[in-house]
Amino acid sequence: MTENPLVSVIVPIYKVENYLRECVDSIISQSYSNLEIILVDDGSPDRCPEICDEYALKDSRIKVIHKPNGGLSDARNAGIEVAKGEYLSFVDSDDVIHSQMIEVLMKSILEDNADVSCCDFFSFYDTGELSSSFIRNIQYLVLDPKEWFLRKYSAAAWNKIYRKDLWVSIRFPKGKYHEDVFTTYKICNVANKIAHCGHKLYFYRQRYSSIMKSSNLQRLLDLKEGTSELLNFFFSQDRHLYSYFCIFYAKIFCEMQNPQNRQLYTADTNGFYSLWKKEFDKFPKNDFALKYKIQYNFLVNCTSIRNLFMNIIRLAYRLVFKKK
Repeated sequence: MTENPLVSVIVPIYKVENYLRECVDSIISQSYSNLEIILVDDGSPDRCPEICDEYALKDSRIKVIHKPNGGLSDARNAGIEVAKGEYLSFVDSDDVIHSQMIEVLMKSILEDNADVSCCDFFSFYDTGELSSSFIRNIQYLVLDPKEWFLRKYSAAAWNKIYRKDLWVSIRFPKGKYHEDVFTTYKICNVANKIAHCGHKLYFYRQRYSSIMKSSNLQRLLDLKEGTSELLNFFFSQDRHLYSYFCIFYAKIFCEMQNPQNRQLYTADTNGFYSLWKKEFDKFPKNDFALKYKIQYNFLVNCTSIRNLFMNIIRLAYRLVFKKK
């Protein structure tokens, strides 16, 4: 491995002209400078194509791909195909990254020989003051894949750096929503070591307009399909991880039944939850440890009670910290 290997940062771009400059500026100003920045214009109908070309003239590290619209997965895949770096990272075009994110994540790759390095993230709405403080005393957890799945799993593709050759036979599924759910576990499962840094170095922008536009049944059906594929995979590979992920995703689907969250998903959450329950009833639970059996049955059969309990906890938490 070279001392400072080339990292290809892939940015899929579609209808984000109000946010694109902030995103690209955060990448070109990284303290780790040996970057190939691949801006994939996915047939964006606004000024994004012009902005991409403008940045390419300013910085020789920037490569622009203009392609017909094919969706997020197709744009990421197009970037993977042309990437020259030994390592890959993905940044969504309305998000922002800390000025040291690449440096911090690469530190563990270089020192601990990790194949994947990831960090925590911070969610913000449309605008907000983001941390730019200098990161010192960086500590990592270096885990094997099973430990990482059990302790730090995040399906998001964008808060990580990956050794490129992990992607030789794996791509994002074209035309699917929640494409990370279909993909991230496959990549991380073939890694030898995964490093996790607890600093929040990726800033994930949540746009109210995009959340509302995403409230459709197809997104939820794709999430169910991706989850089903994951469970089938681990059922054949590792029964402990299989039972863990049954609980992991049961909690997510249970949250969709929470009245506070229904507006974020679809008007027919009851119908979707019935579809999900019918699908996941097919998965065997016989060899679950007792604690997983209890958790799973409580989640799928006592959803209303569980959500009421969680809402009381959240309310109490807010009241306590409001007083402080």
